[in-house]
Amino acid sequence: MKKIVFTGGGTLGHIYPMVPVMKAIKEIYPNSKIIFFGSAFGLEKDFFKDNMLIDEAYWLDISGLKRSLTFKNLIVIKKALNAVKTARNIIQELQADLVIGMGGYVSYPVVKAAIKQNIPTIIHEQNSHLGLANRLLIKQVDRALLSFPLPKKYPNAVLVGNPRSSEVISESKKYRIRPKDKPTVLIVGGSRGAEKINDLIINNLYWFKKLPINMTLITGERYYNQHFDKLSKLTNTNLEIIPFCHNLIERIVNSDVVISRSGATTLFELMALQKICILIPSPNVTNNHQLKNALYFKNKGCAIVIEEKILNLQILIDYLETLLYNKKIRESLINNMKKLDLANSCNHFLAIINEYLQS
Repeated sequence: MKKIVFTGGGTLGHIYPMVPVMKAIKEIYPNSKIIFFGSAFGLEKDFFKDNMLIDEAYWLDISGLKRSLTFKNLIVIKKALNAVKTARNIIQELQADLVIGMGGYVSYPVVKAAIKQNIPTIIHEQNSHLGLANRLLIKQVDRALLSFPLPKKYPNAVLVGNPRSSEVISESKKYRIRPKDKPTVLIVGGSRGAEKINDLIINNLYWFKKLPINMTLITGERYYNQHFDKLSKLTNTNLEIIPFCHNLIERIVNSDVVISRSGATTLFELMALQKICILIPSPNVTNNHQLKNALYFKNKGCAIVIEEKILNLQILIDYLETLLYNKKIRESLINNMKKLDLANSCNHFLAIINEYLQS
């Protein structure tokens, strides 16, 4: 029986790409055992609650480093060292065959513990810039799987893409394109929302009412709750404002243009579904990685990018109208997205895993 350890989290951007890999492992190795290590305080704990994909789960008392200089980081480092010891004891008892780190602060102690025991290790980086955990681990692990090419070359690195793209292509096939009388625009700022984008749309509703489109703005729960009195009273036949949705892929499938942040998972979903998109990267992320993610696809002719520092109503309206009605530009963007090898990302990932499980 193969025993494979997965670890990662903090945000769901580290979790979504591992799910299709777990499913594929269960199909290829039906008697395998999948063990997951996450943070006791990350979003992954709720995500994997009662999840049938994992056979065992362990929750480590660990948190991420603060960006500012603070004594709290000494506590964070101490917890990380303790987590290495805890993970090492558990992994040794499990006799794991392979440990896969998907990024996030919780992945560091687990992968580090496996390295100390000479257990094969793989990491996956979703963004165009290595996160701290992967930056510390990349020279020590057996293989580093990348979603984007990195500026610096590593001999153990392989470009495989993001497995989430393979899954979303398969998932989208169950959704039918709904008939519509107007073009549809979807605006989404991620699970936590995007305040500047939300404010720009909501403060200029009269402009969007003039456009012959149907528009949905997903604000994020926190923003919606903060402005509940105002937002709950807004009524418009062509504009829907909601805090969240459970069928985001279906909405993307039925959209003519998507306006979005550029987190790695979201980007690969949009590219896999070949959706015309305007990307507005969040400037409030480590190493400005959302901008780097977005520019990668812009440079391949697959997306329009507007930096938040220059975002205003006129720029957004101009790009939106161009993408809705300029057939030549739409066809060019879609054709460039078709050239991306995204459907096989999960298979590329699995091919590396098989090298270690079949050896």
